[in-house]
Amino acid sequence: MTHPHTSACIIPTEKCYRFYLSQINFEKVNISKKDLEILQTLGKGLTGDEKVKAVAKGLAELANAAVLVVFDLNRVYYTGLSNLFHQPEFKELNLVMDVSAVFDRCEECLENFYNKVGDVPEFYLGDDHPFGAYLSVVSGRFDKGMIALMGPVRMDYKRNFALMNKIKELI
Repeated sequence: MTHPHTSACIIPTEKCYRFYLSQINFEKVNISKKDLEILQTLGKGLTGDEKVKAVAKGLAELANAAVLVVFDLNRVYYTGLSNLFHQPEFKELNLVMDVSAVFDRCEECLENFYNKVGDVPEFYLGDDHPFGAYLSVVSGRFDKGMIALMGPVRMDYKRNFALMNKIKELI
């Protein structure tokens, strides 16, 4: 645990979040009925890339986070940056600029990460991903590429895992 200044609240460290994640049995994490109903309406009537983009937008809204879709290393789509930047962690302008810069050059930093992501959604914290230490990422592959959900380190890990698991079935 750490705190940025004397009067600040204690903030869990990356090590604390890693410990927390190691204690969760993700095989038993289920999606809520409400989330399932919403997800099942996303992308209705659409096919291909347009369906994937519609599902990504819905996922970004549900998770109140950003979503990055990598169709291949030359075709990247992202949505939900405003969701991410409305989080309390991003009230500091320098942090917003740092994260924005990562998205502006995401194609450059994706290759190693893309090759590390597997079929089953998995969490990446800190140096495990190229998007900056202030973000946690849950990512997995789908038929046409990779999808990554990015939020603050304090994200709702159980819910976001359940959402990502279901998303893989929908796209």
